[in-house]
Amino acid sequence: MKKVEDIMLSMEKMRTPTSHDVAKLAGVSQSAVSRVFSGGKGVSEASKLKVLEAAKKLHYRPNAFARGLTQQRSGFIGIIFPETLSPVYHDTLLRLSNELMREGYSSLLIPYHLRDSDNYSVAKLFHYRVEGVIVMSSTLDSQLVKECFNLNIPLVQVGRTEHGTHSDTVVSDNEEGGKLAAESLFYSGAKRIAYLSGDKNTSTNQEREMGFCQRIKELTGRFPDVYEAKFSYQAGVEATRRLLAEPTRPDALFCANDMIALGAIDAAKHYYNLTLPEELQIIGFDDIPQAEWLNYQLSTVKQDVNAIVQSAVSLLKKRIDDDEYRTSTINVPVKLVQRNTSKSIT
Repeated sequence: MKKVEDIMLSMEKMRTPTSHDVAKLAGVSQSAVSRVFSGGKGVSEASKLKVLEAAKKLHYRPNAFARGLTQQRSGFIGIIFPETLSPVYHDTLLRLSNELMREGYSSLLIPYHLRDSDNYSVAKLFHYRVEGVIVMSSTLDSQLVKECFNLNIPLVQVGRTEHGTHSDTVVSDNEEGGKLAAESLFYSGAKRIAYLSGDKNTSTNQEREMGFCQRIKELTGRFPDVYEAKFSYQAGVEATRRLLAEPTRPDALFCANDMIALGAIDAAKHYYNLTLPEELQIIGFDDIPQAEWLNYQLSTVKQDVNAIVQSAVSLLKKRIDDDEYRTSTINVPVKLVQRNTSKSIT
């Protein structure tokens, strides 16, 4: 009999403590325990200390999932980000997670694989009770946006513009960035100016290309040559190697992002021994940390990542609190950062 009692006592010790156990030990109501761990008001400092002390003794941890079911809120925000090596996505993702944490949310990270034609990884998002979704991938199928709308899940698109969808959008002013690059290269004396594009079907590339090419047309009377480079370092190397082999090669390049630009710099130096900016000017877009590295010192169009993140979280909170809130698009200003791969305007 003693052995059975010992087993029962051991099982009792192994049982996960509940808020009821904490309330009983602290000598307060169960609702007081809930208010202490949910940040609610109406609990005296003395009672709060008793609850925390009891929780410590019992090794109690509040159950966020259970609380979410009770309050009809999970506290989870899904962030869909692309399978890419681009540092700008890593930086934005980190800042988004931190900003959401400051607002009391937890991030559910869903990587989007470009080879995933069935959107398998994205489909996992709907297995969870997310309160909202932030989409960072410029290549994601629009079906997700439609599904979120049908399920009344608030959604904000970051760095991509998709018209006809019921979602808020936060983007850098890509067209203005293209214009700034065009004016810098033209007024610094470049004669044969070209554009190294990213993925042609993305809104990000289309806006940068439009702003750049239209401004070059206004300044020179003709559109610049355009070469596709797929938003990657290696694509930048390969495209630059090809175009610099042409008889009338460019003397200035605007690249759709910094990764392309870094590849262009390395290709120009390694394969053609060109000096920058004397023989070839290069301007990128993003201002990733590598742009400042001594080997590159890349001139680039800088995105305001902090403003993008704060705007995205603010819009999502408004949509969560009020589903009738009017959808909006925020264009975050950009600026040109002059370094050593482009000439000063004369």
